[in-house]
Amino acid sequence: MDSILEFVPQLFYPLTNGPIMGHRMNVQTRETDVAVIGGGAAGLFAAIYAAKGGASVMLLEKGVTGRYGATSCALWSIQAPFGPRGMDARDSPEVMFRDIVTNGRFLGDQNIIEVITKTACDRILDLESYGLKFRKLEDGRFYQTPFPGQTYPRSVFVYENGYAMSMALAREVQRTEEDNGVVDTKGGQDDTLGIVRVF
Repeated sequence: MDSILEFVPQLFYPLTNGPIMGHRMNVQTRETDVAVIGGGAAGLFAAIYAAKGGASVMLLEKGVTGRYGATSCALWSIQAPFGPRGMDARDSPEVMFRDIVTNGRFLGDQNIIEVITKTACDRILDLESYGLKFRKLEDGRFYQTPFPGQTYPRSVFVYENGYAMSMALAREVQRTEEDNGVVDTKGGQDDTLGIVRVF
């Protein structure tokens, strides 16, 4: 098998060879360097970074990009250890790591937690460059408040909510598609099966 997309139809063989709730599935095979399944924040970031890294990317989403998934339902704060660029210079990725691991009773995957804590500030700055607005102090530092489990104030505030974050990421996906040349934004798929974006 050369690609995951050749394997997927085999997983759903019984479904693709008969009617599904009155619809017949149209299975197509596509080649891509990276297949991203889901258009929430993680999926959109993955698609953006893979495309900017030179990979051909296929983003598979069950609905309108930026309007589906848990991210669009999220509230208005994100944790990031900005230290001197935030409310308390003592905060750092190491302190955030310790907070998450100990307050999580050592249940979380510490490799993943380390990546999150070391890259959180960069992802906030990415979101800001994509047009998302964050609450800041007059001197330009991020306004942060403490939430339970934080040694220092660490929660930065989006002026709106998760929907605004999703839409900022969706706009960046669209810009990335335009920069890299869109092959097909609908993928020839039936609208009942969701959209396939290829860039």
